[in-house]
Amino acid sequence: MDYYRRAAQGGDAIAVNNVANFYDKGLSVKADPVLAAERMEKALRAGATFSRDQTRDNSGNWSLPFRKALQRRLADKKLYSGPIDGGFRPQTQAAISIFGVR
Repeated sequence: MDYYRRAAQGGDAIAVNNVANFYDKGLSVKADPVLAAERMEKALRAGATFSRDQTRDNSGNWSLPFRKALQRRLADKKLYSGPIDGGFRPQTQAAISIFGVR
């Protein structure tokens, strides 16, 4: 986790994605879906296509609390108006793409 944190602080978007994963899964840190969603947003805003692909193609690998937290972040930023149910359907994916990853 320390390695990923340092790389993330240096601007590595994949490292930010990995930090999000550690917080989502509770690896080396206490699980925190809200912090995981914050880190995922940061990775997406940094242009991490890998992160976008993970939310699209492997959303089931992320916990339901994380998926709901990310939807809440999107809704709070007025980017998403769908249900906060953790389902990463087309409306959620469209909101995620607004973060700058195409």
